[in-house]
Amino acid sequence: MARLRSADIQLLLHTGQAQEVMALFRAMKEAGWRPRMVLGSGGGYSLADTAQSLGPALEGVLNVGFPPYAAGGRLGEEAKRLAEAYRLKYGHDPRSAHSLANHAGARLFLEAIQRAGGTEREKLRSAVLAMELDEAEAPLAWAAEFDEAGQNQRAQPVLSQWQGGRLVAVAPEGAALAVPRGEMG
Repeated sequence: MARLRSADIQLLLHTGQAQEVMALFRAMKEAGWRPRMVLGSGGGYSLADTAQSLGPALEGVLNVGFPPYAAGGRLGEEAKRLAEAYRLKYGHDPRSAHSLANHAGARLFLEAIQRAGGTEREKLRSAVLAMELDEAEAPLAWAAEFDEAGQNQRAQPVLSQWQGGRLVAVAPEGAALAVPRGEMG
């Protein structure tokens, strides 16, 4: 932390799981230093459990990854319905948007199975590679077009920010539910 402080770092890019995120914030607190902004990526930055553990220290932190439940547009409308179904089934709010990502991925895969007429490996692979869905027709507005390696070339990361104790989408415009803040705290 001393090197970061002496270099007058204002934006810290960090990726990590919950334990790594908590270790970083603990080290910043112990050093009495924090940058103007932390831009995180990785599961730890999107978990409600991380936010609960870190409390106000996570306020204003940015996260880049898949969309959170608190989003705008069609994505937000579908996410709201899924969050309600989640609450009914499990008795609490979703702890992260991992369940949204899994839902969208499962729907895309089920679509591929239907297009392939079954689960025979080569037919299914061909169906996945032939899939082209724009935002208007894709689940949760997650467009899809897969390359030979199986990577979705139309996947769009979302920039989210912890605001008021919840992770909300702040960019791109179609998914944004709030305006991004320029610093933590």
